[in-house]
Amino acid sequence: NSTLRSAASSDSDRYSFRVKLDKYVDGQTLDGMDEFVLNANFSDPSYLREYITYSAMEYLGGVTPYFSNAQVYINGELFGFYLCIEALDDSFTERLTQAEDANLYKADGQAATLTSDMDLKQFENKYGDDDDLANIQKLVDVLNDEGTGKEQLEEILDVDSVLMAMAINTTLGNYDSYSGSMAHNYYLLYTDGKFTYVGWDYNMSIGGFMGSSGSVAVDIDEPLYGAELSQRPLIAKLLEVNEYKERYYGYLQQLVDYFADFETTVQEYKESISEYVKNDPTAFYTYKQFEQALTNTG
Repeated sequence: NSTLRSAASSDSDRYSFRVKLDKYVDGQTLDGMDEFVLNANFSDPSYLREYITYSAMEYLGGVTPYFSNAQVYINGELFGFYLCIEALDDSFTERLTQAEDANLYKADGQAATLTSDMDLKQFENKYGDDDDLANIQKLVDVLNDEGTGKEQLEEILDVDSVLMAMAINTTLGNYDSYSGSMAHNYYLLYTDGKFTYVGWDYNMSIGGFMGSSGSVAVDIDEPLYGAELSQRPLIAKLLEVNEYKERYYGYLQQLVDYFADFETTVQEYKESISEYVKNDPTAFYTYKQFEQALTNTG
């Protein structure tokens, strides 16, 4: 939404694209995908926030869409250097599960808090037949029941998928997410009676959501920015269970180890994409801004 509005109100024609391969040819796919997104790297002069965040989630073993850098040509002419990401829709869901009860829900609004007073219309059913969002209502009921404990949580949640997302958001300062003020930019995959958390839209990760401040300190036991634990029951309920809290700490430690030499990680990434960035004809930013962003994300 913000990317589209900003591009439309500027002098740039560098939009992000959603490509539906089966729009006119039924069953047509590319590498198993029937749909993919080309992200324009809006609000990210470093070109790395989304790529590195998806890579980190992949490292933890979490559910991620396919993703790759891409040179985009339109009618044979180079248009721009983009990030290609598998769309979270039909083929994504079917790649992960063949369960008869499979549903994929997008946190489509700006207040998908999962609190008891949340409007269910904050979610959109992207795959499956639960148009009334009854499964989401069941999750809301479980998360907001004072009597809910470990057993009830494990009956309805892939707990580790949530713990990984908490760790990613905390370590990388990804607060344009459920961990931030707007509680959005995530999907819930429902299969065999359980929900799996799937993160999405990381272009403001690594400090991008805080604007000029560039960083923010949060307590790892209350890993939220612009929100209270009482407003985020999906996080609050899990942190009440000591075993889950320890597992969350473990994912934090894995990420700290993974990014132990962050400067080298960034430098290697820069070397792999710098020529593409330098020759990007529709870039939102100059090459100098790209270089500066690799040392200062503010």
